[in-house]
Amino acid sequence: MIQHLERPQHKFKLAVTLILIADLFCAIQAIFVKMASPYFSANTLVFGRCLVNLLMLYGWILFSTGGKGFKTLYRAKEWKLHLIRSVAGVGAVYCLYYGLALMPIGPATLLFFTFPIFIPIVARVWLRVAIIHRLWWGLGILFVLRPGAGLFNPAAFIPLLGAICGSVATVSIRVLHRYGEDTDTIMAYYFTAGVMVSGLILLFTREFLFETFTFATTSLIVLAGVFAALFQTVFTLSTKFATARFLSPFIYGIFIFSAVAEYFFWGKVPQMGTLWGFGFIAVGTILMIFLYPKDDIQFVPKKK
Repeated sequence: MIQHLERPQHKFKLAVTLILIADLFCAIQAIFVKMASPYFSANTLVFGRCLVNLLMLYGWILFSTGGKGFKTLYRAKEWKLHLIRSVAGVGAVYCLYYGLALMPIGPATLLFFTFPIFIPIVARVWLRVAIIHRLWWGLGILFVLRPGAGLFNPAAFIPLLGAICGSVATVSIRVLHRYGEDTDTIMAYYFTAGVMVSGLILLFTREFLFETFTFATTSLIVLAGVFAALFQTVFTLSTKFATARFLSPFIYGIFIFSAVAEYFFWGKVPQMGTLWGFGFIAVGTILMIFLYPKDDIQFVPKKK
């Protein structure tokens, strides 16, 4: 439980700015993943992303601390929470990458980033936080699935499963911050877990032996990893300045960036059902901004 901790300081304008920047980075990542998917399996893409992310983090630690930061990088206070965050995060990435390989970027990203719908449920089950009954906007997901045509399309449920994993990961990040865990430590555990899990799967399946590795195709993996790292870093920072439930509606900015990119790169226009779904979510975002309670969790000061 986290109710015994002191309430963190909220900086809503900074948090929203950061989350919108993170949206742009995530959309760019999705473009490179989509471009690389004809040449590589989802396992290879996940491994490449996590490896690039981990190397970038190590480079940052080396640059910013002269290497001294490595001594405390994996020194965790709440390792069980790190395990939950890492497993949920890696599962979410797998679902997103499989979804991007099987579906257009717009619907895949919008389905995946419905994870804000599940955040209150996770917070209720895990942290016993009361659910705010303003989630009718989640019905927009039915329009994205296009009842009758795509409702029973198995591909649509892959990014949706990723959304559930993403909601668990998001709540766990916020909890880790409240326990005073460092952002670099949170990402170090996550990226390391991703490299280990995807690496073991690659060794078992040996898919990489039959894939096309050229400078151009490999560059797509590297660029996807770079923008994934930027997204993860900025997104993680944003949760330090506002609760996940407040920030969650702004995640849907990814859909706007992705839809624009898909039009320019592949000439695809989002279907009307997808636009209706996004419209419902946009209305929900406005309601969340104006109706969001200031005291979503009642904190009790620490005993001195």
